[in-house]
This record gives sequence, structure tokens and C-alpha cells, in this order.
Amino acid sequence: METEINVSEILEEIRADIAARGYTDDAASFNTTASLESEDTEFDLYVLEANLANYGAMCTFNSHPEITSSGGLFGRLTIFMKRVIRKCINFHITPILWDANQLNYKSLDMFKQLRNAAKIQNEFDERLALIELELKRASQRVIQENKKLKDLLDSNGVKIP
Repeated sequence: METEINVSEILEEIRADIAARGYTDDAASFNTTASLESEDTEFDLYVLEANLANYGAMCTFNSHPEITSSGGLFGRLTIFMKRVIRKCINFHITPILWDANQLNYKSLDMFKQLRNAAKIQNEFDERLALIELELKRASQRVIQENKKLKDLLDSNGVKIP
């Protein structure tokens, strides 16, 4: 009962269907569409601080948001039913929200620690740049002083092996 599958016929049918629908070759490819994964960007402490502020404001889930309705008799009945449902599932939802809030607080603490480490790293980088600049200047002074010493020794007829 096995039938042979002709892949080329199937592809021809698909191509004919695409042509009949009017699709063109300039359609977006996977390479041109935006993805959720962004490219690696250079570290910016200001952006990190702004994201931390936003994250800190959003990290707590409220287990009892306000129940609203459009009003009227049907609205009051809707509010009553929502309250009953909330009471029925509260024992299950509250521990989940508590765990999520704890995870968010721990994540926020970790991000703040990373921010502090980044600040320390920036301070070290700045100090290292200053030390390298001083070292370069000192090296140039040593070269100049060596040149002066060599000229002085040459002018006095002293030969250094």
C-alpha cells in the first residue's frame, strides 16, 4: 500500500499556488525580519540605571487588583462572580505570586550587585587609563633624559660599550 512520493511534483504544485496568489520574490526573508534577540550592544551604565529603576517599579505582582465592571445589574453580578472566583483560587495563586515576587526581588538585588561591579570596573578602567598615561609620559621623559645623557657623554668624549 506504499505509494511513491514525488517531491518535484509537490514542489511544482506549491510554486504554482504561490504564483497564483501573487506572491513575489521580494518578500521578507528570515534574515531581514526583526527578532527578539538584539545584537550585543556596548555597555552603558546610564541605560543600566534606567532599566533598574523600571525593573524595581515593576517587580511586584499584586494578588488583589481592583475588580471593575461596566456597571448596572450585569456589572454587579460580574463583580460578584469575579470576587467568588478570586476567593476560590486565592489559596493556589497567592503562593505562586509570592514565589514570583521573591524571584523578582532576588533578581533586582543581583542586578544592583552587577551595577555596583560595573561601577567599580569603570573606576578601575579610569584609574588604569591615568596610570598608563603617566607611564607613557614617564617613558618619554626617560628617553629624553637618556638622549641628553648620551649627548653629554659624547661631547665629553666618553664612550659607553
